[in-house]
Amino acid sequence: MDRELLLLVVALAASGPWLLWTGRRGTDDTAVPSARDLERRRWRALWRPFVPLAFVAALLAGWALQEPAAAEQPSRWLAVLAVPGAALAFRAAIRAVRSLSLPPAEHATGTVGVLRPAVRIAPALQARLDGPALAAVNAHEAAHVRHRDPLRIWLARLATDLQAGTAAKSRLSAWLTALELARDEEARDHGASGIALGEAILAAARLPRVGAAVAGPDADLSERIERLLQPVPAQAADHAKAWWVALLPLAALGGVAYGEPLLRWMLW
Repeated sequence: MDRELLLLVVALAASGPWLLWTGRRGTDDTAVPSARDLERRRWRALWRPFVPLAFVAALLAGWALQEPAAAEQPSRWLAVLAVPGAALAFRAAIRAVRSLSLPPAEHATGTVGVLRPAVRIAPALQARLDGPALAAVNAHEAAHVRHRDPLRIWLARLATDLQAGTAAKSRLSAWLTALELARDEEARDHGASGIALGEAILAAARLPRVGAAVAGPDADLSERIERLLQPVPAQAADHAKAWWVALLPLAALGGVAYGEPLLRWMLW
């Protein structure tokens, strides 16, 4: 078998069962005062299950650089293990491509466009808002544009689809909630009035068919309004670093040195 195809089979066999397990495994989520700190924490929780897979990928990459001593064939059990990973990857890819072709959902206001984010505010909502409220909405959406949140949401949904579990969906929902709260805080730091933004959210909630679109489908409207009436909390110093990235070359070197006997044991 071609080493490239064999590499794919091994990668799918390693990732499929792991992602199915992590998709059903909950994570701790301690509340923090700053919504921006909460958003960062929940964003990292979305991607934490993929860290071990990054090391597996680095090891396999090191192994793939070696010339095989003889023809290699995967064992039957390894091929069977690759089926869940292949199914998850196929489903996630179809959903990711399909989401790019769907028209934007009907919202009172939102930032749309994965590659070129733009702000849209429904005329019906604009007619109900005074100057400060409209400025607050624009400040909130401008924060989404600065962080390229439509792209980040698309990637987060892709990561969730790759896991296919209730816990993964809960992590996505929790992050989407924190995302709106974080952009509220950032808008207020840029001069928007929390009271005015709260008025805009309530005005959007009263629109027919649109509902609480400013809050988003995953947001807790009451928590959002309550936070808007409180002073903007200070952010904690962010000391979290992706230190594990520096270890990936070591995993690749391990694949060069030990990948061949390890994979031959797996293929037996």
